Amino acid sequence: MEPGSAALYRARTCAPLPDSCLNRPMITPTLCPACGARNDCTLADPRTADQPCWCYSVTIDPAVLEALPDELRNKACLCPRCAQADEQLRNRNAR
Repeated sequence: MEPGSAALYRARTCAPLPDSCLNRPMITPTLCPACGARNDCTLADPRTADQPCWCYSVTIDPAVLEALPDELRNKACLCPRCAQADEQLRNRNAR
């Protein structure tokens, strides 16, 4: 990852976070590793783990995932906003 790319990712897609947040890996399955908001992952919640997650029905740009620091990747799902999937989900729900 290029220097500053995580900060650039946050600036473009999520609410501003202090740089200290990136020094503290957020490895909570129900929270977005980019912004700390609830990620609405059905697989992370034992009550809904048998249901498909919202992310199965959208396309997430690989660059969004690559912008995360290595220590935060594949630990928890992004929230729809940080995954840049809000519009896809709205369009899906409008049908």
